[in-house]
Amino acid sequence: MKEFDRVVLTVNKAEYMKDGLYMGMCGRIWEDFGGESENVLVNFDLNGWFPDVFHGMCVSKRDLAIEDAAESEERSKCIAAIYFPDLYNTDEYRKDYAVLTEEAEEYGRHDVHLGAYGQILSPAGNDVITVRFNLKYPKKSVTLDIPKKHLDYYGKPDCAW
Repeated sequence: MKEFDRVVLTVNKAEYMKDGLYMGMCGRIWEDFGGESENVLVNFDLNGWFPDVFHGMCVSKRDLAIEDAAESEERSKCIAAIYFPDLYNTDEYRKDYAVLTEEAEEYGRHDVHLGAYGQILSPAGNDVITVRFNLKYPKKSVTLDIPKKHLDYYGKPDCAW
């Protein structure tokens, strides 16, 4: 692990959770203290990749794993297709996404936490939205019905809620 690597938090610890950081959240190593230090400063993405909102925190290297670059590329293409349709004119990447904006025990039982990014499976007109979260850690897919008020929408501009 080195500065500017993309990483994913692999544990839930009280010291992280009190600051709103949960297993599966991603970020970028901002500073590696080098030498014998076990800690790095990580800027965690609090609302997915768009818009960039960060929370910096010192984290043990043992609690991190390198993020899979292929997953980052796929998500970036989907976001680009939403906001820059002239550059990505294929429907392959035009999907509606949501970011979880509420931490709830019910979601946590499924390893889905604040900041989780998922694909919307049901129409955006309902009060409850079905979202598939492809979790980075633990690596699994979870489909949940989430109240619309607990989500931020990242999708096609003509489909805003």
